[in-house]
Order: sequence, then C-alpha cells, then structure tokens
Amino acid sequence: MEDYEIIERIKNGESYAIDQLYNKYSTSAFRTAYIITADKFIAEDVVQETFIQSLKSLNSLKNAKSFKYWFYKILTRTAYKHIKNKRNYVLIDKINDSIEPSANDKYFQDNKYDKLYEEINKLNIKLKTTIILFYFNEMSIKEIAKTMGCFEGTVKSRLYTAKKKLKQVINEEDFIWLIIQIKQLRKLYITNQRT
Repeated sequence: MEDYEIIERIKNGESYAIDQLYNKYSTSAFRTAYIITADKFIAEDVVQETFIQSLKSLNSLKNAKSFKYWFYKILTRTAYKHIKNKRNYVLIDKINDSIEPSANDKYFQDNKYDKLYEEINKLNIKLKTTIILFYFNEMSIKEIAKTMGCFEGTVKSRLYTAKKKLKQVINEEDFIWLIIQIKQLRKLYITNQRT
C-alpha cells in the first residue's frame, strides 16, 4: 500500500492504518536514529517522538506522496535535538550487542560492519546523516536535499566529503564491499517483509 493511501486512511480515522505506517517505517527509522545518535535508548525515544509528532502534524502535510521525506526530516531533526548537547562522537558499544535480535541482525553480522559504523559515527552530524540516508535508506540526492532542507549540490558535497573521510580509514575495496552488502541485505529484508 502506498504512503498516501495509508495517510488518507489515518485521516479518515482508520486506526489500523497507524499500525501499517508504523510497520512500514519503524525498522528503517530505528536504524537511522541509532546510527545518528549511537545510543539504542535515545534512538528508541527519537523514533517514538517522530511517530507521535508526525501523527499530530499529519493534517499539515500538504502532499501525502511526500510523507517519506517529511517523516525523515522530523526524524533527523528529533535526533539532532537529542544529541545537541552531547559530543558529536560517542563511543558505541558493539553494534551487534546493542540491537535486539530481529531482521536487523543481517546488517550487523560482520566485524567489517562494526568498523564502518564506528567510522560513520566519527563524522560530523550532517555528513553522518547524509551517508545514512543515501546508503542505508537508499534515498536519492534529490530526496536527501528535500529531507535535510538543503540544496542538491550541498548533498553531493557532503557525500563526497564523507566518502573521502571514510576511505581514509577503511580501504576502498572494503568500503565498496560493505556498501554493496548493506544494499543487498536491505533488499533481502524488504523482500522478506513483503512475503
């Protein structure tokens, strides 16, 4: 079911549609919030606040087809708010130990992933968010620009800078391999969710 159909059902008072929306976005929202905040409990709070805020403000959404960008804008801003007073880099626990066993496990099975997440966590918040939205949520540059409220050129620049910094500490072969693995695992997860 498309987002705009779910949104219309929520606006019409069909409460089961809220569950559909939650089921559709909760996993990727948690993953995104977790990578931005580097804290499982903060990430859970961010996801909860994001869903509450988006449901409260649903009537202000002018185009239901752009829900995804609007939702991730709320999510990233909520995550920023939660970590604003923290240092940008927070040492993370082993990511494998921090996430409850779920379909997300496939994302975190290899030590190479731990190194990638650790290095992503060292990036400043805007570079980190851009990388997460591009590679982990597979948003286009245009979609990221909408989500982050910036120009497409800014997104391209941030992607370039973030990849350059990551490639300084992770060899290029491992970096490419990890990104390909993440995309394949994400597609497998999405396919399994639909069946």
